[in-house]
Amino acid sequence: MGNFSIEAKSLSGIPRCARCGKLAVCEAASGEWLCERCLALSVRQRFLAWLRKSKPRPRDNFVVAYRGDLQSYAAATLLREVEKEYGSNVEVLEIGLEPSFSDVQRRLFAGYRFVKRTWRTYTEFRLNLCRIIPGETFESVIVLPDTLEDVAAYILGEVLLGDTRGLNLEARFRVAYPLAAVSIRELLVLFPHLSSRLSGVYAYPGVRDALKEISLSIPTIHFSLLSSFVELTSALKRKKDI
Repeated sequence: MGNFSIEAKSLSGIPRCARCGKLAVCEAASGEWLCERCLALSVRQRFLAWLRKSKPRPRDNFVVAYRGDLQSYAAATLLREVEKEYGSNVEVLEIGLEPSFSDVQRRLFAGYRFVKRTWRTYTEFRLNLCRIIPGETFESVIVLPDTLEDVAAYILGEVLLGDTRGLNLEARFRVAYPLAAVSIRELLVLFPHLSSRLSGVYAYPGVRDALKEISLSIPTIHFSLLSSFVELTSALKRKKDI
């Protein structure tokens, strides 16, 4: 993925950062090789850009839909960092069998709520959100922790197979996907201490392995599925606003 050229490599063959020239640590979702500092800046920029696609209003509150995995931690951490400049409240709603937030972590956010529920798929997680969050009286933006791979797996493994029930979340609420253009590989570089928490639905091998197989012949498959997802959710939002 991307147009990495020989100029970006050092004499030792190790890639150089496409932005500052230092030794690179990761190939970003865009195809650029970046050092850790430039990668963190790039992820933050993409995070903020995709968060703004939900068109939050001034002083809006945000609720992170937390699954207890690496993606959720990254979403909550980055959201708290970018929104403290705007004075917005960031709350966490964790759904699972047991809470993963420590008391110290909870104090970093405006609110924390744990709901004990069982879920195994992206759709089941979304349906739980629909049941827990109070309908029309809910004014906050729901932040889903889905990365580029999560969105692709959800579309390919659930929506395209006919299970569209989870899309009711977008039909009822304002939903943001700030990690949609960020890869799990990038998050593993930025949060290496959480590598063991790459669990949740994307850890199941079926669709994940299928996507890897397809990407060998269609390198842009993840972005193609993301584009389809954006068009689908945009249509749902337009329908809601009519």
